[in-house]
Amino acid sequence: AEEAEEAARKAQEEADAAARKKAEEEARKAQEGSTVSISVTGADGTVRSGTIHRQGTSERVFPDSNTRYLSASEVAALSDAERCIAWNEIIAASNGYCFMNSSLANYFNSCSWYYPNPSADGGGVLTDAGAANVSLLKSYTDGWWLDLARY
Repeated sequence: AEEAEEAARKAQEEADAAARKKAEEEARKAQEGSTVSISVTGADGTVRSGTIHRQGTSERVFPDSNTRYLSASEVAALSDAERCIAWNEIIAASNGYCFMNSSLANYFNSCSWYYPNPSADGGGVLTDAGAANVSLLKSYTDGWWLDLARY
């Protein structure tokens, strides 16, 4: 009987340790965020590719870009693809804009927070921080992605 109790205790300890390890790994992944590769075709036909680094579990480049002013160094550190996604997160996707560009439509349709709204025009109402962040992101592009949502 003691051997059975000891075996059961060890099995429970091992199960607890495995559960802790799994929970720690999930917490680490949530804190780190995730990455998604994307290729976006611009209006001129050029394709730009990059890796989107999503922060935390929000599936956004900047989860708080409608409430916090981004710094120039944060925006400068992004790839063209990340700037494109970050800009569209603020100005279009958060309002439910239905993207005509297949690359953007596919990307945003894969985001759990995105709910397409056929009547959304892509402009939406921006907070002061959101408007400032849109301008900042726009200042770091050569313009290739600014009209992507419209075609």
